[in-house]
Amino acid sequence: MSFALIASLLLLSSSIPASAAAVTPALDIAPETDNLAPAAAEYRSIWETDGPRIVAALERITGLRFESGPIRVVVYEGPSSSGYRERPMQLRASYPRATKQATLVHELAHRLISELVTGSFEDHPIIFLFVYDVWVELWGKEFADREVEVESARKGLYDYAGAWRDALALTPEERAKRFRQFLAEVGQVTGMTDPRDGRVYDTVVIGSQTWFAENLDFDAGTESRCLEDDPGNCEKFGRLYRWPAAMRACPPGWRLPSEIDWQTLERHLGMAEADLEGRKYRGVNEGASLRADGESGFRALLAGYMRPDGTARRVQERAAFWTATELEAGATSWHRDVSGDPRIYRSPVDHEYYLSVRCIAGDAPR
Repeated sequence: MSFALIASLLLLSSSIPASAAAVTPALDIAPETDNLAPAAAEYRSIWETDGPRIVAALERITGLRFESGPIRVVVYEGPSSSGYRERPMQLRASYPRATKQATLVHELAHRLISELVTGSFEDHPIIFLFVYDVWVELWGKEFADREVEVESARKGLYDYAGAWRDALALTPEERAKRFRQFLAEVGQVTGMTDPRDGRVYDTVVIGSQTWFAENLDFDAGTESRCLEDDPGNCEKFGRLYRWPAAMRACPPGWRLPSEIDWQTLERHLGMAEADLEGRKYRGVNEGASLRADGESGFRALLAGYMRPDGTARRVQERAAFWTATELEAGATSWHRDVSGDPRIYRSPVDHEYYLSVRCIAGDAPR
């Protein structure tokens, strides 16, 4: 059975409904010769223990999807390779267990994007945009740094050290953005292009709604600013807006979500009706689902906010989003906070503050 990406689901995770579940491919792991049976058994043990987590992390970070397999894997004493479709994956027998773990991720990463590139395309600079972050998520930063050293020490036709150096010179957010740019270049991004400036935004379908899966970064004039007035922060977090600017900032066909929109989202995520109109922290774990590592695909970025005087607050601690619904006309509007707390915070905020904007598609609900 071919191990190809499911064409109809070859999308960014931001375009896949939150209910989509990872399917762990079956790996048919066998030794090339009998004396390599212990090494094959160790690879099988790793896959039985961590296979579902490996697949879930690869799919969540890249937004791509695996078919169920099976994938034929040959354990032998030679360089590892990913194989392609019916051609088997080959894994080196003599690696220590940790490098076997890292190699499984590395070779599966090649296979995950194999349908998107030509046979002559050098894809290490692409997979290194997410392999390190998968390693960190699965086994920690110390593990990831050690395996980068292992791969960087390899000699041969490819400059692993240079590719890893280039990838790790970027922040995780910059790596993710570069990977999304790659997907856009090969025609695999499902999102929207802002006709005003050509910027491409990922989108996500959650229940009956379609949201931006990243913060708006449109220059709406003096009432929109980069965090700490650093253009690099606009690239990382999107812009921050005062409420009047937020109300007009979304592109055609999109708008600032209202209280009704947010409560529809929260209800879909499981928030009890009795909690929807509450203030401060509400719900149980709906906020965790909206975070960058959450299941919903909303990918809230912890940009913090800015006071009216431009002072940055709570950066890397919370994401603060405007709603279109005023509490006190011309003065305050409701907002939502997503943070390390698994719940969602709701309160009114003065219009002079600078918060993030997530746009929602369609007309406002009545």
